[in-house]
Amino acid sequence: MPPKKSPGITAVLIDAGPNMAEKDEESGKSFFEQAINTADWIVSRKLFSEDPENFAIIAYNSDPDENIIKLDGEKFKGVKIHSEEFEPACFDHL
Repeated sequence: MPPKKSPGITAVLIDAGPNMAEKDEESGKSFFEQAINTADWIVSRKLFSEDPENFAIIAYNSDPDENIIKLDGEKFKGVKIHSEEFEPACFDHL
């Protein structure tokens, strides 16, 4: 019997900086709205296909005073992680 394959990992990184508020002339939507819609599309596909791959959503360039992540003794300002651990896609990710 072959060894079990461990699930892969997907990390969706979303730029939450002020430049993302600019609107795309073609669609009329902001770049942030487009990024959120794309992330929603990815999560939806993973949910309905019951994909076992582990998943996380990470926003960067957000408010540096509110969102500070500590990792291995270093501080990263302006980073927000939706969940602390990678997990299969769930409705909370939407």
